[in-house]
Amino acid sequence: MLSAAFLAGPAVAVAASGSGGSFASETPQVTGIACVTACTGLDSAGPGSVVRLSGEALDRVSAVAFLGADGIADDRMAAPTATGPGSVTVTVPAGAASGPVAVANDDGNASGPSRARLAVVSPATAVSSGGVEARVEARRVFYAGRRKARLSYFVRSAGPASARAELVKARTGTVVRSYPAVTVPGRTVQSLEWDGTVGGKVPSDGTYLWRLRLRPAGTTATMAQSGETVVEQPFEFVRDRFPILGRYRFGTGAGEFGAARGGRSHQGRDVFAACGTPLGAVRGGRVKFAGVQSRAGNYLVIDPDGTGQDHVYMHLRRKVTFRKGDRVFTGQRIGEVGDTGVADGCHLHFELWTAPGWYSGGRPIDPSSALRRWERRS
Repeated sequence: MLSAAFLAGPAVAVAASGSGGSFASETPQVTGIACVTACTGLDSAGPGSVVRLSGEALDRVSAVAFLGADGIADDRMAAPTATGPGSVTVTVPAGAASGPVAVANDDGNASGPSRARLAVVSPATAVSSGGVEARVEARRVFYAGRRKARLSYFVRSAGPASARAELVKARTGTVVRSYPAVTVPGRTVQSLEWDGTVGGKVPSDGTYLWRLRLRPAGTTATMAQSGETVVEQPFEFVRDRFPILGRYRFGTGAGEFGAARGGRSHQGRDVFAACGTPLGAVRGGRVKFAGVQSRAGNYLVIDPDGTGQDHVYMHLRRKVTFRKGDRVFTGQRIGEVGDTGVADGCHLHFELWTAPGWYSGGRPIDPSSALRRWERRS
């Protein structure tokens, strides 16, 4: 369990925050643990090993708790060595025991104990055998999301190995990216990452495979293949995510694109949901506009990566805390469904603008087919 000292900060921070500013500091979440250096396995390590925690809202983490078994007797704390939106690296402290971890950020918001567990093993007692461990960090990744498509692998033999990797579209077997062969030391964790593009373009949704080939260093591809190990790890790649993160229904009639409303044409599509239902970014990118307008209410415009179009979110429940130029990630919470401005009930008014964008030379187009497509994939 989390120690009382670890939880004291969050209670104070929440009490001081009041009811507003709900997006100023997201609660961090830990979804995965992987060893990086001085490892005994992909998710096993010893004191002094460097491990990487993956998850959400980790860029402001200031403390990591290694929770061990139930109770606080074996809890150990450590400060991270590096942080980012989707990952934290930290050195395993002396006395840490096998078990889950938790994190807290500099606002005092704390995660719960992770489902993932870190095995803490003395290197002297670690079991080593031939072969390789490999896994993907996430089974499902979104383009421009916080979590990247990443393969981690651990060569269990003591000697070096030659590693070569390919990224394959599972349905067709097409190799979409090849990684050059590298020589990696034994008993270390290595990783490969894909930015979600092929030839500078975002490929289609679907299942992809990491295909990893390893053989003892010094051998060649033309030698007998009996010593080669081939490992495949699948993951699902999705370009966009439906914006409403809860129950919803599409508006009809006056809520459809092009409908006549108050002497003007409706420039978007209304999607109704309960007030306060979370909204997520359809695709990550840069904030282009954020503000308040008499008809739109609280609104946000995002220029998503790789589309040339703009996504517009209107009638948000609270004032938007993002500023022009801020980076957002696919699926990141950007607000809540509301009824600010001129709105008949709580709903998201969503607009899709062609390049070069919203009131900057583009024009609004019917987003209905895009919303239905994102609905199917999300």
